Amino acid sequence: MALTKVSPQMQSRDFESVTSLLADTVLAYAGTGTDKAVAGNTVVTRSEGFSYEIAASGATDEDVTTAGGVKLYVVGDPTLKAFGAQGDAVTNKQS
Repeated sequence: MALTKVSPQMQSRDFESVTSLLADTVLAYAGTGTDKAVAGNTVVTRSEGFSYEIAASGATDEDVTTAGGVKLYVVGDPTLKAFGAQGDAVTNKQS
């Protein structure tokens, strides 16, 4: 996972895929350095090219949440796969 500068105030963190992003437990609100989730920063997936904005820890309107509890808003005009859908007509991730 790399951290790249987007603007003086915002940073972007990338993950290999939506699956690896949603399974991540390293990025956290209580983290430090590149492992700290900061509301307003961007997270992207390399293989699918999806972008997410990190929500505030107290947010209740997030689109998806990582296994580590980081809340994210899907940015742009994504497909259902950006929300973690497998798209294989078999897997049901409904909770």
